[in-house]
Amino acid sequence: MMRLAENGGDTDLRVSPEEEAFLNREDRPVTEPDPATNGLPSLLTEDRVQIGRLARDWREALKVASSPLVRNGDVTPEYVHAMIGMVEALGPYIVVAPGVALAHARPEQGVQRLCVSITVLVEPVPFGSVNDPVWLICIFGAVDNRSHVLLLSQLASLLSEERDVKSLRLAREPRHLLDIVKRRFS
Repeated sequence: MMRLAENGGDTDLRVSPEEEAFLNREDRPVTEPDPATNGLPSLLTEDRVQIGRLARDWREALKVASSPLVRNGDVTPEYVHAMIGMVEALGPYIVVAPGVALAHARPEQGVQRLCVSITVLVEPVPFGSVNDPVWLICIFGAVDNRSHVLLLSQLASLLSEERDVKSLRLAREPRHLLDIVKRRFS
């Protein structure tokens, strides 16, 4: 069992030799991020982009933003409920920047394959965050703890560029949003 150790006010995480052996074992299945299949430009397709959608509140906004992934069989409806439950339990931690939410749940809560969707709301909705209201919602699903690293890195990079975020907000059709993503990462 992992233990916390106090060292002069600092806290260290201690791992037993058995735990370290388990974490470092060679037979553990690992999915390496592959830019050709795991990157934002390859995963974000026109049917996973929504422009000008409406939502009454943040719960409905998450359902609306998840609908392409549910429709395509990327995630189950239970995954959407799990995301909502996480926000209810932990607060609006998914609102990562002014106007932008990046939502997810655990892989075992209904992810069928690595996936992402982006939804631009016609009217922003409050999530109860200092970065409210939210007008852009990114939903991603990961099947393990590694395969989504490239996708998440690219999303973070895209959403940290003010010029790109402004362009996403002004996109009038899914293909316009996809062009922004492809230009950024090609």
